[in-house]
Amino acid sequence: MLESLWVILSSAVFLVKGGLPLSTAFHFSPLHAMGTTCLGGILGVVVFTHLSQWILDRYQDFKKKRRKAPRRRFTWINKTIVRTKNRFGLLGLSVITPLLLSFPLGCFLALRYFGNKQKVMAYMMVSVVFWSATWTLLQAFINTISLG
Repeated sequence: MLESLWVILSSAVFLVKGGLPLSTAFHFSPLHAMGTTCLGGILGVVVFTHLSQWILDRYQDFKKKRRKAPRRRFTWINKTIVRTKNRFGLLGLSVITPLLLSFPLGCFLALRYFGNKQKVMAYMMVSVVFWSATWTLLQAFINTISLG
């Protein structure tokens, strides 16, 4: 029971770098590993999407109080962000978030650049289920080969 809680909490922040290796270390069955990592990842997406929305709303309130619009500078970093956003979109960000980014960062970036909270949560949840199933089945296949 405690091991499942650790996997859920770890998957809520890092799916591939946290929850999946931890479920392997605890010797979970493939179904148990997939269930706990999916639950943790979806929980993380919901929590961090709402938290990111709250942070972005507070930032907008702060900018309104300042009333002075900062001058936009087009640096190479800004150009790279815009180019990446236009090329890969929300789908690309939601695919790489469980692999390379953490859910807090991925959800924040998705809300910051794409804005639609329900769409962000839906894409991220599908990505969580896909990567959890893929990595769990790959791990089960590798265990079958190594034991056989």
